[in-house]
Amino acid sequence: TDNILFSSKDYSFTKKPIFSHFYKTQSALFLIQQENFKLVVNPLVGFTGGSDSQDSLPIYRNSRGLDLRGNIGNKVGFYTRVIENQVQYPSFMRQKHAETGVVNGTTLHKGFGAAAEDYFNASGYITFSPINEISVQFGHDKNFIGNGYRSLILSDFSAPYPFLKLNTQVWKFNYQNIFSQHIDFIKQGESATNGRKYSAFHHLSVNIGKNLNIGLFENIVFDRSDSTESDRFEVSYLNPLIFYRAVEHGLNSSDNAILGMDWKWNFLNRFSLYGQFVLDEFRKDEMFGRTKSWVNKWGYQAGLKYINVANINNLDLQLEVNQLRPYFFQHRSKSQNWIHYNQSLAHPLGANMRELIAIIKYQPIDRLRLNVSYSFSKQGIDSSSTSINYGGNYLRTYDNRPNGAIPMFSGIENMISAISMDAQYMLWHNLFLDAGVYFRNQKNDLLTEDRKNTIYRFGLRLNLAALDYRQ
Repeated sequence: TDNILFSSKDYSFTKKPIFSHFYKTQSALFLIQQENFKLVVNPLVGFTGGSDSQDSLPIYRNSRGLDLRGNIGNKVGFYTRVIENQVQYPSFMRQKHAETGVVNGTTLHKGFGAAAEDYFNASGYITFSPINEISVQFGHDKNFIGNGYRSLILSDFSAPYPFLKLNTQVWKFNYQNIFSQHIDFIKQGESATNGRKYSAFHHLSVNIGKNLNIGLFENIVFDRSDSTESDRFEVSYLNPLIFYRAVEHGLNSSDNAILGMDWKWNFLNRFSLYGQFVLDEFRKDEMFGRTKSWVNKWGYQAGLKYINVANINNLDLQLEVNQLRPYFFQHRSKSQNWIHYNQSLAHPLGANMRELIAIIKYQPIDRLRLNVSYSFSKQGIDSSSTSINYGGNYLRTYDNRPNGAIPMFSGIENMISAISMDAQYMLWHNLFLDAGVYFRNQKNDLLTEDRKNTIYRFGLRLNLAALDYRQ
């Protein structure tokens, strides 16, 4: 029903369209379906209200927008989405926004009302397929690489950015290139001198048998202000073939390189074991010597999905562990950190941390979805009274680090546990009535007492995802 653009069937069409033109099919407010042109137009609506026990102010969301997508012939597709938002976040998220100077998932923003944020999101892209094996996508949006709830490689946590994506699929191989531009954010305003930086990303995966997929990736983050690069865009990184590390060495470059692998193994028809392993500043002696040197920068993700738990239809379980050594995603210059608009391009917590996530999803009847999630994270953070960098904050460079060994969770231990219980009932196709409660507890030596948030929320949304506070 949601993929009417790619289907010739008409089973999803309603019996009585509104005013003969609207909602001819339940998945589209307006639909054009011609032989060489298809267009779907849908409204985007999201209204949420609630309370936060740590705040006298309410939380709310007021989002309105438009979603437009379509095909031209058999080779070209297009998509665009625009949303206007006024959101008053919970107190712990407002504190993070104040520290970073940005609102998660967006670029420029302005204050609204008592403590809310007003911002406009726009994304879109065009897709072209010259042959069946190759697709080209150019646009302004986010990307996600991986099979987990989080990604240590590339996630959709940050604001949208311009990118060019090439995807080649032949035999058992899938090869993806993503060339993107990012903002080295300093401050908001017309007079701000926010710099630009670039990323070149390669990901090669292969299917081994019917159930195992293994991938290798590499990524280079570089800017135009490094004197060793002569203030120019490095065209060598446009090479679509793999092994950027060799290119970087040949250029005598100081750019930030990250390497790694990911995997997924489906077994027994209802289990999926997945994971990622990432390396930054790889040095063999430090890595295999299991030292606590700051240059021993690596991380991993390990996860398991269990479908139809105990033979109960539509009851699914997901378990995931993520860990990153100190100073991962950091470089000698902030403009080469793995961030965009002061937002992480991978894990939202940064590094020097370990995280456990458990998610249970259940759909007891067709229109009702229940979701219970638990997360616990432990991270070493910096003190507000010292300039020493213990490697957890992705907004800092790896300068001002302490001398000697730097073990996991160096600095001040910050622990966050959270439980979210949500129910979604679909009143009409993609029109959801939401209700949920969110419990969060944060503990560290910088707080005079544990910060405990209890958040209740209720809402109505159409063609939009619910806001996720697990960040």
